[in-house]
Amino acid sequence: MDRTQVMVRRLGDGEHVRVGKVLARERGIFAVRWSDDGTEESLRLDHRNLLVTEGTLRFISLMNPEQISKGFTDDPLRLVLQLLNEHPNGLKATDIKSKLVDLGLDGQSVGRAWRSIQTKLAKHGDVAIRGGNKTAKTYVYRVKPSNTPPVPLPDVGMPKDTEVPQGIIASEAVPDPALAEEPVKPFSTRLASLLGFKQARTIPQLLAEPLRTGVTLGRLDSAAVERFHGQLDESDRRTFSTLLLAVPKKTQAVSLPVEVQHGVLVAAISELLTEAPAELRAAAGWLLRRVAASSTLPAEVAGPFVQLALFLADDPQKADLEVLDLVAHALSRAVPALSEDVVSSDRLALLAQALPFSEKGGRVPLMVAVHERSPASLLSLRWWDGASTETLVECGQGRLGRIIASTEILEPIIRPLLERELAEVTTRARLGIFLRLPAELAEHVPVPAFVNAFQRVGRHDPIAAAWAKALGGEEQLASAREEIDRARQDTETAMTLKNEAERLVQELTERCDRVERQLQETQAGVLRRRASQDRQLQIDVMRALADLAAEVEELSVRGVSSETMIARVHGLAATYGLWPIGPIHEKSAFDLKLHKAIAGDPQPDDEVIVRRPGYIWSSSTEEVVLHKALVEHLKRR
Repeated sequence: MDRTQVMVRRLGDGEHVRVGKVLARERGIFAVRWSDDGTEESLRLDHRNLLVTEGTLRFISLMNPEQISKGFTDDPLRLVLQLLNEHPNGLKATDIKSKLVDLGLDGQSVGRAWRSIQTKLAKHGDVAIRGGNKTAKTYVYRVKPSNTPPVPLPDVGMPKDTEVPQGIIASEAVPDPALAEEPVKPFSTRLASLLGFKQARTIPQLLAEPLRTGVTLGRLDSAAVERFHGQLDESDRRTFSTLLLAVPKKTQAVSLPVEVQHGVLVAAISELLTEAPAELRAAAGWLLRRVAASSTLPAEVAGPFVQLALFLADDPQKADLEVLDLVAHALSRAVPALSEDVVSSDRLALLAQALPFSEKGGRVPLMVAVHERSPASLLSLRWWDGASTETLVECGQGRLGRIIASTEILEPIIRPLLERELAEVTTRARLGIFLRLPAELAEHVPVPAFVNAFQRVGRHDPIAAAWAKALGGEEQLASAREEIDRARQDTETAMTLKNEAERLVQELTERCDRVERQLQETQAGVLRRRASQDRQLQIDVMRALADLAAEVEELSVRGVSSETMIARVHGLAATYGLWPIGPIHEKSAFDLKLHKAIAGDPQPDDEVIVRRPGYIWSSSTEEVVLHKALVEHLKRR
């Protein structure tokens, strides 16, 4: 029995709805006459305006949720049968439970009742079960929906303030053929139509090129994308949200699982390895923005996240620098919990190298985070590329200031930088930067270099020249004293190191002597054991040969047949792990590993006849072919 499609609008209070008759439909725009006041309105489908078929469970759940709840409580099987009746192709168990929850039922209640429902479905005469294991089973209601009225639900009444005309919700109403529900096309087909592709592309193909797909989606009108998103079911909506990750413009943020983010990042990297036009770089930037906006950056995501960011770090433009700054901030939060194997400090240094030193930028917090994980990592000069005395003064506050002033960074990195820039100072303004250095850094600036800087500036600046003249003598004397003290300290340090070195040499000499004696004793013991093993091996071989000779002589004297003698010899050989390779006159397929041709030129698998047997020796760990069997090629006639 056909049913009418109606438009249901959720009102702002979340408890009431409006129902309207669909008058016309053109290019996704519906003309609706509302039943409560008779007004007409043109609208599109979204999360508030829903197109449903009257009499279906979805319709009832919107009009009166209590009726669904009471029907499930009274007889859950009847509700499930009606759900299957509305889906002629059948539903999997997971889909049934998901749709029951979508109807407003409590998930725990559905879970508790499901075992009983599943048992009854298996015994129901009108329910066919397809598929093998539990997760793949599909339940199909074999009664044709067109000839079967919906399973009746208990009538608990509609909300008092909701009036629905009989002409809209009566099951006998005849629908307008122009408004008949269109068959639902596959998600990939609808998406290809949205993107304007002449040929449909599979979802895996679109996911394999997230940047190109994102660029294509970015050319669409935002309203069209939102409408398309609102018409999808939950599983397709999640896939579509994945494709929206690389759209190069602002979209609604969606939280996606770690494995989804990882897959999109890896696919994006593959795209940029092939080609990297500006539009793909822009899409990659927006993908990085959205991943960086996540509250956490798991280890599975961090690796490809950094690798993709490095593409933008190569000759970055202004927009790229904004993205890289967000990336650096996100990594600064995640790096302390990540190991070096996940994200190496060298990769992070390449990323930071592209960013300017800025008090509020991402480079400084990233350096602090890396130092917290591995202090020695900041010894790489890449971290300090672009640094200057001015930026160190600006950014050298808080934790970075302590890092700069630490001995392991100050001596190899900061002090040479200060000395190099001080040697190039020619203006009083540049000289003023050094005067603003914090005490932790200023005390490490060589006094003579500072005096020389004053003198250079004084050549063109009378004020600086007067300062240098007044301070020159005293500063030079202090410099000389400092040099003498430094030389004395260096001498004392050298003597201490010399004495320590001599002690270590003596200790190492004695240790080498002990090790040499131990090696000599060990070698002698090894030689003795090896000689004993070689002698025992020779005895074993001779014993086996003696056994064979005695056996042959005994059998010869007794005059046994050749067949008996061969069998006894094979048995004795087997006790020593020797096995024959084919008896004489045996025909077999030629095997180069086991056979040697004495006549003919056989190829692998050609038929040959054994003229003299070979032997294989088998041990617990290996098999060795001692002698190959001599064979003759049987040529085909």
